Amino acid sequence: DAALTAYGVRSFANYYSTEWIISDNRFIGNAGKSLTAIVMSYMTGRKTIADNIAKDCGSFLLAGLSDHVLVSNNQVFDCTDGIVAGSGGNDDWSVQGNRIVVTGSALKVTHSGTHPSNQRWLVQNNFFDPCGYAYDAWDWRVGGNQVATGGTLDVTRGDPQRLTLYYNSGDAMAVDLNQGGRTMALGTLNLGLAGYTPDLWYKCDDNAADKVVADSAGGGANLTAWVNTSTRHVAGVIGTGALDFNGISDRAYRNTAAATGTSGSVTAWIYPAAFGTGIQIVTSADEASTTRYAGLYCDGDGKLIWNQRNADAADRVLGNDRMVAGEWHHVAAVSTGAAYSLYVDGQLQTLTVSSGANNGDWWDDATAKDNLVIGAFVTTSSSGFFSGYLDDVRVYSEVLTVAEVNYMATAQAETFTGAMTFNGQAVSLGANDSGGAGYRVLRVPNP
Repeated sequence: DAALTAYGVRSFANYYSTEWIISDNRFIGNAGKSLTAIVMSYMTGRKTIADNIAKDCGSFLLAGLSDHVLVSNNQVFDCTDGIVAGSGGNDDWSVQGNRIVVTGSALKVTHSGTHPSNQRWLVQNNFFDPCGYAYDAWDWRVGGNQVATGGTLDVTRGDPQRLTLYYNSGDAMAVDLNQGGRTMALGTLNLGLAGYTPDLWYKCDDNAADKVVADSAGGGANLTAWVNTSTRHVAGVIGTGALDFNGISDRAYRNTAAATGTSGSVTAWIYPAAFGTGIQIVTSADEASTTRYAGLYCDGDGKLIWNQRNADAADRVLGNDRMVAGEWHHVAAVSTGAAYSLYVDGQLQTLTVSSGANNGDWWDDATAKDNLVIGAFVTTSSSGFFSGYLDDVRVYSEVLTVAEVNYMATAQAETFTGAMTFNGQAVSLGANDSGGAGYRVLRVPNP
């Protein structure tokens, strides 16, 4: 409880200072907040800083070039800054369960030209008021944190790589996703899949009277809508609408095989009015034969099926869940190139192989295809017409993970590289937000 004269605990340029535990102390500064509670630099061994209280200090913890640090369950208030890790090269930190209320930054991590990155941080279940920022965060997991009213979180400055954000909340939490460019601010921050642009993306927001279903991926693989009536545009799940298919002759069609690749993913929102004997979602086939095709459809029992054939025994796998007609469902098929996965409403399906093998054969494994169709199956004749609504059909070359498919099924985010919507608020992201130095955001469970 005695007033600090300069520092509470200090170790400087001591490469042999290992296995430190600084616990259950009270650091009381002064009215001018000119003193620092704990200072450490060039610390290479394991350090635990836990269950301390700091008040009226310039900084609670001032560190540089220090590795293997656990900062846990500390109470910091009426200080200028909380945790300050400077000069870069601060690796393998765990910052958990702290309550830091300061006038400056609760967490401030910087870099230098000599030590350009701060790697492998876990920042979890803290209360920050306000939050602060971090430069060159590599392999960071930031989750379960709460930020007070008006606080901001920006852990993407400089050159962030392999960053994971999950289940953070705050009144006005902001994350800068473009290194000083556009910022997104949300009442609740719960980021999901980012970094993938579909190879084909049919939002189905078009008015089908215009006979065009646009490819929003930018590749120009637009479809022509064949519909019975002049207007087939209804409310959907993603974006501004969905397309209504009559189950008799409606389809959206292109006379080239735009879906390609030997592995990847296909996703869609579907609202089947009825399953009949089977309804097609998205298919590609050879119109000169009946033995070369690939596609995703539902059988008469409402089970999801991936079906691929190349003039041999069809490879056909089906899921275990029966979808309910008259409700929206998110569906997905994924191929690693060696095996399939199917998803219904974000849930990984138990597969049954009804024909051929679960071998992952994908679009390019069926040769001579010359069309792409949404809502029907077209070979030498047309069949399997979809009855109901289709929305947000996507084809990816990436192999989506379980977490990514689940996010798409539950978050209902329009896109992960352009315009986003989270918690009902629009978010604008720049073109560089999903690329650059391996930047990617995933939604993952709390560890």
